[in-house]
Amino acid sequence: MTKLLLSAALCVAAFSGCGSVCDRLNAANTKVFGSASTCVYMEGSLTITATRLDGAKCDMALSKCNASDNKALENYASCIEKAPSCASNAKDASEALAACALTTVVGLSGECASNFK
Repeated sequence: MTKLLLSAALCVAAFSGCGSVCDRLNAANTKVFGSASTCVYMEGSLTITATRLDGAKCDMALSKCNASDNKALENYASCIEKAPSCASNAKDASEALAACALTTVVGLSGECASNFK
């Protein structure tokens, strides 16, 4: 069975409204994941699992990211803000989260990306 594991949600800290990329990611993740920690969709031998990560990692990880990384993370936040709720449509949510990850955060520097794991 093919598994595509995504770290689609980069933080879970409380949304403070100050507009940082972590705040935007948290708000979008809350919309997509609700209170769940994963969004799973299976079709045939394909399994897409989007996983929500520990919110404390977001602010800490950003300190290791450069300007290009920050732009990619902003683009990722914009993308997942448009994703549907996993609870209402796991297929569309999982596909949207996978597409967001594959089109926006694949270019993160190694130092930045490793801090979000």
